[in-house]
Amino acid sequence: MASAIVLSAGIEFLPAQGAQYYPGKNFMAPEYYPASNGIRRLKNVIAGSEYHFMTNGTIWLLNPRLTNFAQDGKVEWTVVSPECTYNINTREVYGNTNMTFRTADEILFLSGVGFLWQQSNAMLILSNQSYTWIDKRALTTNASRYK
Repeated sequence: MASAIVLSAGIEFLPAQGAQYYPGKNFMAPEYYPASNGIRRLKNVIAGSEYHFMTNGTIWLLNPRLTNFAQDGKVEWTVVSPECTYNINTREVYGNTNMTFRTADEILFLSGVGFLWQQSNAMLILSNQSYTWIDKRALTTNASRYK
């Protein structure tokens, strides 16, 4: 009897046939802040338009988007890239292609080639050819927000 098991990302495999993983669309791996008053709030989301398993714990993502949220639910920043890999076990996203980082208020913009996002400690590392743009006018206008 072959029964399908569905994971949170919508990934299916059939245990009766061994560990066969099928490609899919609309991958999403959310992480939440600790619940308070029974309310779960998103901390960050790793999403991709398409995915397929490379190994048992590593997933290749097409058009990934990493989104980080503040505890009040507002988007803080996003990272986009043409492709990357996501290691479910270490909760790391690794890309060796172009990436762009942008804060929600668009005060800070970074781009580079190659990156590592460590979901466990919220660290983003850019590898090569990085470029940073800071909107100084907006930064001085919004200075009171960053005190």
